[in-house]
Amino acid sequence: MAIHDGVSDTGTPYEIVPLTRSVAIAPGNEIVGTVGDGQSERVTFRIPRYYDGHDLSACDQIWINWKNAGGTEGTYLVEDRETEGEMLAFSWLLSAAACSTEGVLAFSIHFADLGSDGEILYRWSTRRIDRMVVAPTLSGGSGDYAPEHITVDVNALLSAVEGKVKGVYENGSASY
Repeated sequence: MAIHDGVSDTGTPYEIVPLTRSVAIAPGNEIVGTVGDGQSERVTFRIPRYYDGHDLSACDQIWINWKNAGGTEGTYLVEDRETEGEMLAFSWLLSAAACSTEGVLAFSIHFADLGSDGEILYRWSTRRIDRMVVAPTLSGGSGDYAPEHITVDVNALLSAVEGKVKGVYENGSASY
């Protein structure tokens, strides 16, 4: 899929298998991020466009319900979709909440057509999938290293470099 909101999916798309209501995840594609990631990883899904005589690309809503290893739950409303011949593709931009805890990130995908009064006229869902993983990182496990700390470190480094450069110009040689 194309880049969406500046974040593209570089992995192999996950294939939804309607008959079994499962999702095929290519080996090596299970890790979707690390603890503390947020709005930086996108997972693409593909499904046959037509199932049981229904055009899934015409559904009013596609959403993903998720639950991380820490028990936090959420819903992602799909913002993009495109048809590729007989296939429908869409993606999930993983939030910081979804990636807040190391371990399995469980999810299920839902399609719905709504009537003019909001009544559900058609709904189809996958079963719960427990094969996505949020990996640990060295952020202390909480992912709470704030960007202002990084800015302070960079500014200190720049000051040190500027001092060395200034010394080169004043003395005619560098001493490290």
